Parts: sequence; structure tokens; C-alpha cells
Amino acid sequence: MYINKDELFSVAYFIFGSFFLLQQTTYFKIMIPNFFTYVVVVIVTFILMLKETGDLITTKKMHLTIPGLIMAIFFLALSAKEMSNSSGSVFLLTCILIFSARDIKLDSILKPFLLFSSFIFVITLFSSKIGLIQNMISYQHRWRSSMGFSYVSFAAQLCFYFVLAYVVYRNTKLSYREIIFLFFIVLFIYYKTVTASPFYLSMVMLFYSLIRKLVGKKYSGSRILRKIAPFTFVIAPLLLLWICYKAPTSLYFKINDLVNGRLELGKNGLSTFGVHPFGQKVHFTTLDIFGNFSSNYNFIDSSYIQLIVIYGVIYTILILLMLFFTMKYIVKTRNEFLIVAMILISIHSMFDPQLLVLWYSPFALLIGRSFMYVNIKGR
Repeated sequence: MYINKDELFSVAYFIFGSFFLLQQTTYFKIMIPNFFTYVVVVIVTFILMLKETGDLITTKKMHLTIPGLIMAIFFLALSAKEMSNSSGSVFLLTCILIFSARDIKLDSILKPFLLFSSFIFVITLFSSKIGLIQNMISYQHRWRSSMGFSYVSFAAQLCFYFVLAYVVYRNTKLSYREIIFLFFIVLFIYYKTVTASPFYLSMVMLFYSLIRKLVGKKYSGSRILRKIAPFTFVIAPLLLLWICYKAPTSLYFKINDLVNGRLELGKNGLSTFGVHPFGQKVHFTTLDIFGNFSSNYNFIDSSYIQLIVIYGVIYTILILLMLFFTMKYIVKTRNEFLIVAMILISIHSMFDPQLLVLWYSPFALLIGRSFMYVNIKGR
């Protein structure tokens, strides 16, 4: 019996992403019974088992190199150990999805994300407008709206990854009309949420897309991008540490103000919780019992600092190593829009925590490519 592994994976990712985006980021979460989480975990796990066993029976291949197999075993074993520091079975399933995505076409990853993210964004915004769900309003220099999401920056973060995914999916077929449409969406969401980092990085992606469309084959920056790209997820966390601890004070404060105090929160997190080889369970204080920001607010926004504080030094090194091999693979594909998207994600992850969150980012699934990195020649 023939099993289309790409379609099965797309269905699994669509179910996983739809449910957890709705449950984890919107005010619909108060309507969703907790046991639904376990139902979704079981369903998605079953579909992934079908995908893996069916493909193995059909092709007689696991699509893994020997080094990749060793890395995959280490990754999954360490993820199982680390699940108690995070969201338990949801975190482990995230890691299984990353492993299972190793041999899935890029379009089969991006398509389900574009579908569920746009659908949930629209119904969340509409439901908040008609009063079906509540809407968070906060004041930080100016009024910010959550647009039906459970925090004011969530819509902007989702928009950032949507823009990247859409541009990469459309690639050279992207039209001027689509670029303009995405520009106004980004502008509208920034006006509502006033979230700087995803706004500026989305604009960079759209500006790059516009330049590529205007210049066409005359574009000469590709070689530079391909040289930098493999090291971007190494450079970004090192640059973050330099800004936090070695940069001139004036520069530190300017950047800290630009990202709404997230550098300071990261530094405080490192000094408060410390760093351990295998991580630790961390309880962040965010909102008080009245739904206002707590005076003891201590959430760590940086993906890199979260990784090392919660999951530890060993797991962080492993993830960065996998990202390095993933970027080597992406450079070999010569997909320049994807290269630019990943570079922007490496910068975004310096200040925001969505690097490995699959209901925000489909690009985290590409880490699975690292298990096949020796075989990238000719792919």
C-alpha cells in the first residue's frame, strides 16, 4: 500500500499547529478542556507513526546517515529527559515532529502552516471584535491591543513568521501586489500591537523580496549571504552575549529600549536562575491575579537565553549544532529567500522566544534536515 508521507506529515502538522496555536496563544483557551491536549498528542503521534512505518515499508529507507542517526538518537533521548523542564508531552511531540520532518518537502511544511495560522488569526480577530472572546489592552508609551490573542505581542510574532513563510513559499513567483498586501498587514498589526522586533524584521524580508523582484538576475548579494548563513545561529547568540555584557553601556541601553527591556530581562534571568548542564524547571512570573503585569515580572524573551536556562548547556549546544548543519543544507539548496528568512529568524530569536515553537514557526521543522546533512550533495 502506497503512503504519501508528505501528505500525512502535513495533516499531522496542521492538527498540531491549529490546536496549540488556538490553545496557547488566544483567549479561546478558556473554552478548551485540558484533556483535548492529550487527545491531540495521541492523534498526531499515531499519524507520525503511520508516516514513518509506511515510508520504511515502501522505500526500505529511514532517510538518515550514520552520523545523522546518532545525532537523532541523542536528540530524542535528551529531549525525553528535558521534557520535565518544559511542557511535557507537547515538548516531546515537538521534537518528534522535527525528527519526522527530516525528509518532508518544504512546501508540505509551509502550506499547512499558512493555512492554520491565517485561519486562526482571522477567527481570533473576528471573535474579539464581536465580543466572543476578550481582548487584552495595555499601555506602554501608547495603547497596545492583543487583537484577541492572550498577550499583546502574539499577533505580531505570528505575523512575522507568516510573512517569512509566505515569501519563501511563493519565492520568485511573489508578485508586487502580494508584497504590497503583506506590507499593509504588517503595518496594521504594528499599529495595533506596537511590537518592534517582528515589525522591523518583516519589513526587511519584504524589502529584500522587492529588491530581488526589481533587480532580478542582476542581484549580486547571494554569495555573501551563502558565506554568512551557516554561522548565523552561532553568531547571533554570541552577539547577544556581547551586547549584554561587553558592549558600550550607551549601545546596550539603546538596544534594550528598542526591544522593550528584553535584554535586561535576559540578563536578570541568567543571574537569577543560573545555568546548568541539563537545565531546570523554571516558573516565570508574568501576570498577577488581576491580569496585570506583575511587579516581579521575570519572563525571559530571548530564545537563546531560554534554551540555556531551561534546557541546559548540553541541549543548547546540540540545537545550535543542528542548526549549523541545517543552514549548510539550506545553502546547498540555493534557496535565497529561505536563507534570508533563516538569518532573520536567528536575529529575531535574540529577543523573542519562538525559535522552537512549531505553532508559530514552521522553520523549526527544518532542523530535522540536520539528520541527513551528509547526503545533501545533489539534493
